[in-house]
Amino acid sequence: MAFAIKHNMVEHKVNPFNQMLIKPGKKDKKTMTQSSIDICINFLKDKQHDEFINDFYYPCHFWLTLINVLQYTGIRRNQLLHIRIGDVLEESKTLFLREEGSKNFYEREVPLLDDVFDELVRLKQALLRLNRKPDMQLFNIYHFKNNKSKKYKEMNFNRIDSFFQRLSVSCGVRITPHRFRHTLATNLMKSPDRNITLVKELLGHSSITTTLEYIVTDQDQLRACLTQHFSHHDG
Repeated sequence: MAFAIKHNMVEHKVNPFNQMLIKPGKKDKKTMTQSSIDICINFLKDKQHDEFINDFYYPCHFWLTLINVLQYTGIRRNQLLHIRIGDVLEESKTLFLREEGSKNFYEREVPLLDDVFDELVRLKQALLRLNRKPDMQLFNIYHFKNNKSKKYKEMNFNRIDSFFQRLSVSCGVRITPHRFRHTLATNLMKSPDRNITLVKELLGHSSITTTLEYIVTDQDQLRACLTQHFSHHDG
């Protein structure tokens, strides 16, 4: 309209759309219940006994480790794909995240729970036994596939998304890499000793405002707050 007014293409002298705003719809927050996550994990554990190289979940130990890293660190899919074999830091029990995988281009280390750390060390050792180099991609399903060309191939977004889509269908629940990030942030803020600054640091956000966008309001907490308030008020 501004272009049309400027070039005398319409009779209007003032743009009627000035200062008009269209508010975007508010999307539902993307979180998962622990029971949904457990369904997927148990599915993969059960398949470990009869997996074949052509199964979408082969090898199960690889995908289980990947899921646990997403679940307990809240890192982004892009950060996951930029992790190298040598980025599992055994002395500090941390995972090094490279700046090229980060939205804000910060490199940092994230702490690992003991079980997740042990899984990563086992994956790292398995890859080193396959003569993979420390600068190669850690989460790369092609390390375990027959590669006739023998040419190194990196895993990409499509390969991860394809796995989670098929896992969702097989388990009857909606599961995606980014939902782990929202779920972790929300669950940490349900804790009695919740600390939004620590959650911000864990997720690697530059602003607490961004962190708040990841946190789903817990209805049980709201109900408890209301109950406590009105019980006290009535008393």
